[in-house]
Amino acid sequence: MVSLAFDPQLMFKVMEKAYRTGLLDKGNALLGEALGQVIERNGLNMEDLINRMDMAGEETVTKLDRALSRSTLLLKLAGNERMMRAASKMLDARPARRLAVKGMVLFLERTMAKADGNLPPLKEQLRERLEAGRERLTAALGR
Repeated sequence: MVSLAFDPQLMFKVMEKAYRTGLLDKGNALLGEALGQVIERNGLNMEDLINRMDMAGEETVTKLDRALSRSTLLLKLAGNERMMRAASKMLDARPARRLAVKGMVLFLERTMAKADGNLPPLKEQLRERLEAGRERLTAALGR
């Protein structure tokens, strides 16, 4: 059995500040939007998505445990109320929200692809991203 090693009191303080600054509510809304996009783009329903998240193996839990055990400094930095207020204010801007959702969707889809064993090699992923960026730029320039 793996135990999650982190300071619960510190985590509580960080989450409390995130709530007070509005960052928690904004983050939850963005996560909901990202989950909706993942469901739509991958032909899933909420039950499928929850089942996939629930299938984390012991290796994944062990990695999470190691990351959490080293997270005290990061939690202290993340718990800076000024930084949270700035992040919350930044998320009021539509481009920042879109970028945050896009990052979450990318993370969730990559995680699912890795779990399914069909995550392409990094070189191929970079090539696809560069090509997609080139196509968007060409379309924007009207060529």
